[in-house]
Amino acid sequence: MAPQKLTKKQMRHVRPNARHFMNHRTKLVKQVIAEISGSAPYEKRIIELLRVGKEKRALKFAKARLGTHKRALKKRSMMEHILQKEASKHHH
Repeated sequence: MAPQKLTKKQMRHVRPNARHFMNHRTKLVKQVIAEISGSAPYEKRIIELLRVGKEKRALKFAKARLGTHKRALKKRSMMEHILQKEASKHHH
C-alpha cells in the first residue's frame, strides 16, 4: 500500500530574529516592573563601574553575569542611559 499523498502546508515566513522585538505592551510592563522594583544588585554594580569611568570593566562584569557579549553590550548601554537620565534630572 502506497503512503497517502500529503500537500505541504504553506507556512508564514517569520524572520529568524523577529522574536527578539518586544511589542508595545510588553515593553510598558517591563518598564513598570523595573520602575517599581528598582535595579538588581548586579545592575547597580554596573552603574557604579560606569560612574567611575570603567566602561570595559562594566562590560566584562555584565558579560560574566549575562552570558553573552551581545547581551552585555545591550545591558551596559541601558545602564548608561539610566545614568544619563539621572544626570539630566539633577541638572534641572
